[in-house]
Amino acid sequence: MTRSVVARRLVAVALSALLVPLALFSPALSDPTFQTVTVGGPGYEPGVDVGPNGVVWVNAPTGLGSHSNLWRSVNDGSFVAVDFGNVCRRLFGGGDSDVAVSPIDGTVYFIDLWVGSNAFSRSSDGGATWTCTPLSTVEADRQWIEVGPRDPQTGLDTIYVFYRLFEPGNLMLSKSTDGGLTWTEHKMVPDGPPSTAASPGQVVVDGDFIAFTYQGAGRRQSVGFSSDGGGTWTTKVIDTSTRPSSGDIAGTALDPVTKNLYVTWADGQTYDIGVARAAARGQTWSTNMIVTPASNVYPWVGARGGKVAVAWYGSVDGIQKPDNVLPSTEWYVNYAETIDPDTDPNSDGWIDGFTTPVAISARVLRGPICTQGLGCTRSGGNRALGDFMQLTIDHQGRSLVVYGLNGSTTKLGRQIL
Repeated sequence: MTRSVVARRLVAVALSALLVPLALFSPALSDPTFQTVTVGGPGYEPGVDVGPNGVVWVNAPTGLGSHSNLWRSVNDGSFVAVDFGNVCRRLFGGGDSDVAVSPIDGTVYFIDLWVGSNAFSRSSDGGATWTCTPLSTVEADRQWIEVGPRDPQTGLDTIYVFYRLFEPGNLMLSKSTDGGLTWTEHKMVPDGPPSTAASPGQVVVDGDFIAFTYQGAGRRQSVGFSSDGGGTWTTKVIDTSTRPSSGDIAGTALDPVTKNLYVTWADGQTYDIGVARAAARGQTWSTNMIVTPASNVYPWVGARGGKVAVAWYGSVDGIQKPDNVLPSTEWYVNYAETIDPDTDPNSDGWIDGFTTPVAISARVLRGPICTQGLGCTRSGGNRALGDFMQLTIDHQGRSLVVYGLNGSTTKLGRQIL
């Protein structure tokens, strides 16, 4: 995207901001620039969230039978590992993990999994002390956690945990109205992916609106969303190409200011990165492809105040499946951003371009990337990068990208321009 296009868009955003009480951010007038820091190890499927006080939290699984790692930033350049204490260490975990932070008071919620159960932890003092309880004792996979609004009865955060059941192969939505102290609502999600499909993408919540991505019939990338707290669901297919891979987990973002929903995915045939936008709680949709043809995989999207950002693992090896690239292929973390000038929730307007993709990392891997999920273990494929990276945007409008380096180290790219 040229400087003149960005400049015109910023004028439009400035005018539209008069209609929105909260400030909108804008993309940089030059190519985005990032500072990279080492968070810790391992570096497999990391997650990130940021609190209202600017503290950044990063998580990454360690392997079954242990406890997944959680790190806390102590300043803009370093992280320290969280000590959960003896009570939490007695709970199994290490398989999958996710972290969410209350936008009101910074309370941290952490979910860990070891197939046989989900373990839930919460801290209201910045990670100094934790309370930890089992959430479920069913065989589950790929859980996500999200903070909803304060419950009017308890005065505490509403917490949603979303995960896939191995049997009968549907999705489960668990809800707490007292900040995770008790869990009183567990709902099966109808029309979810079958047990042979990939796990669901991250869940996002706004009041009684809930949305998540998954691979539907023919492994076509789809979005499931509910406007009544999970009582009923609607499905929207956003990518009609058949997906040969099963390990691709698509990113989802809900802008807390504009309330627009964004979904990203890697096309199942061309391996371009696509972005879909929905306004009016999923009632109006439009799509925009943002990446020139190449081998791209595992995109994630973030949105805040009109800014929309996407990060993904990319190479320059032409249009081919990431599993089949040459042994010499080098993979980097790529990034692009734009501003969505439309702040009218009833409009179907959409952005007209992203900044030119830039690499924000050194080489993270060389050779093919296995995209067959758990099937990579049986085939011997390289799954060192897991099935996703994550991106979020902090309260100053800076993008934060967490990713793996050869599966051994978790890195964070912090936008500085």
